Amino acid sequence: MQEIESQPSSWEDYVDCRNRPAIKGRHGGMMAASFVLVVEILENLAYLANASNLLSSLLFLVDFYLMLSSPPLPFTS
Repeated sequence: MQEIESQPSSWEDYVDCRNRPAIKGRHGGMMAASFVLVVEILENLAYLANASNLLSSLLFLVDFYLMLSSPPLPFTS
């Protein structure tokens, strides 16, 4: 009979945060990828919230209209 390996296979030259060999079934995969995806989505939502807050404060609280704030352009023919 064939001998069954007692330890799962690991990636060559990859280690975890405690400098142990990274095991294929435990490290990385969909859990880590989904965490990174959720963090990126939350970062984009925070950026959009800040941008909309800035725009609404400039338009409604300060009465800073973009059309009126720029100097008139000289028309040449």
